[in-house]
Amino acid sequence: MKMNRLAEAEEKRKKSNLPLGLAWFVKCLRLYATFEGRARRREFLIFTFWSAVIAFLLPLLVNPTLSLIVNVLFFLPNLAVDVRRLHDIGKNGWWVLLPAAGGVAIAFAAVAVAESEVVAIFLTFTGLCCIGYFWWLALSDGQPGTNQYGENPKKGC
Repeated sequence: MKMNRLAEAEEKRKKSNLPLGLAWFVKCLRLYATFEGRARRREFLIFTFWSAVIAFLLPLLVNPTLSLIVNVLFFLPNLAVDVRRLHDIGKNGWWVLLPAAGGVAIAFAAVAVAESEVVAIFLTFTGLCCIGYFWWLALSDGQPGTNQYGENPKKGC
């Protein structure tokens, strides 16, 4: 059933006339909490880009409370496309926790700087490595052919 949702969302994206890659963004919104299957780099990058643009512009243009609500609503689609992207390169979706661990390390570094500069530098470096590794995984080419998470999303392109 989930794979049918993926195929249906892909067909709608192909038929869409939205500019600037917005069809990919809408596809991710349609797959709001679909963690099965695979996502191409393009799908991941365009959704991440437009999510960041909206997160940056909304507080400037409208009420910050509305911005917070929209960002909370984007959390699941963002998480889902991250997991599907990791599936495309053959990694388990739990790898999505790596940048969260990096964020926690950086947060602890901010607290630790008052106690020890060396600890703060180490935690910041660790956090940036975790986040950097996640982006490296996310930007890697997907596995060719079918893997344990589904068919190659580039199939037929």
